[in-house]
Amino acid sequence: TPAAAPLVAAMSPARQLAEKARVLLDAIDSSPDDYATAEGLVKRALELEQNDGEIWAISSRLNSMFISRAFDNSGARREPARSQAERALKLAPDSVESLLAVARANRNTDAPRAEAALRQAFALAPKDGRVLLNLGSLFRVQNRLDEAMGYYEQAAAVPEVRPLARYDQFLVSFYRRKFADAERYVQDAVTELPTANAVTGLAMVELTWRGQPEAALRVLAAAPGKVRAEPRPVIVTV
Repeated sequence: TPAAAPLVAAMSPARQLAEKARVLLDAIDSSPDDYATAEGLVKRALELEQNDGEIWAISSRLNSMFISRAFDNSGARREPARSQAERALKLAPDSVESLLAVARANRNTDAPRAEAALRQAFALAPKDGRVLLNLGSLFRVQNRLDEAMGYYEQAAAVPEVRPLARYDQFLVSFYRRKFADAERYVQDAVTELPTANAVTGLAMVELTWRGQPEAALRVLAAAPGKVRAEPRPVIVTV
């Protein structure tokens, strides 16, 4: 945006590259190609600057997100995600980016450490949608569902992350068999941004709750072509 242009221009060349990577990383509808581009940008940034904690944090989150988005299931990214997060935290201990990196790298192996990092990030940036989403997701995987829904609701007030917040609320509601709520949340997510996950979720509501396979197929057929070609909609269609 025009307002952001002076801020980007004031960044170092390395930070500018990392910021471009961060935008791709945090985009809700990013693809494996986007992540590959982001990885190239981060590597170039680190070649220019080795002592910027923000860049290491973005690199760490990228490795973590390659795993969680199932773009790379090899497991080879876990140790870089962890070590880069620790390096980021050492260089920039009061950075929201560093704390997010620590939380993502430890979410499945050290939940208390992840929660502590996210609570510190929340104290620094209580309106940051990424922090709110990560708190919700951490509590969701721990089956602390009421807490998760509270943070997701706060995240839904942040326009940049609202579609993902609503999709995550759909997941919780569907799991709880609160199908009317699930439909409301996923319909909102699709209206905001018809990602493959949200469109497939809405189709699953039609299929499993309403028992309407024809309606489910109509939902999938109405999605943008790029979305219909992704694995989840293809699997449900078949």
